[in-house]
Amino acid sequence: MAITGMGTVFKRSTDGGTTYTDVGNIKNIAGPGLTKGTRDVTTLSSADDFREFIGTLKDPGEVTLTMEFDHDGYNTMLTDYNTDSLLDYQIVLPDASSTTFSFQAIVTGIPLTIAEDAVTYTVTLKLSGPVTVA
Repeated sequence: MAITGMGTVFKRSTDGGTTYTDVGNIKNIAGPGLTKGTRDVTTLSSADDFREFIGTLKDPGEVTLTMEFDHDGYNTMLTDYNTDSLLDYQIVLPDASSTTFSFQAIVTGIPLTIAEDAVTYTVTLKLSGPVTVA
């Protein structure tokens, strides 16, 4: 069953994933951008002249949040940016199961965009380790 993104919640935790608080004013969430590396294992005896590959390391990718500017929200993400430690985050979808993507990440960027009609910022999080879907 198809769902819309309306009602999706992004959450953060600073106590090791015990307690999560909502991060507000989000317009768009992109990611996680899971990818897997490959290694070419083609040999001179590979069948039918096709290259052969195996999977290697998995990269959990990034999550990007586009947010409407508000002082407290920006300072919260700035605090996360200034922290070199991994923090716990969640994306909770508005489906019947409340599908939740949980991961650890560091904030790698928070550029500000000031336009005549809005002030926004984009938060980029680099994920580390697996993404858990529950």
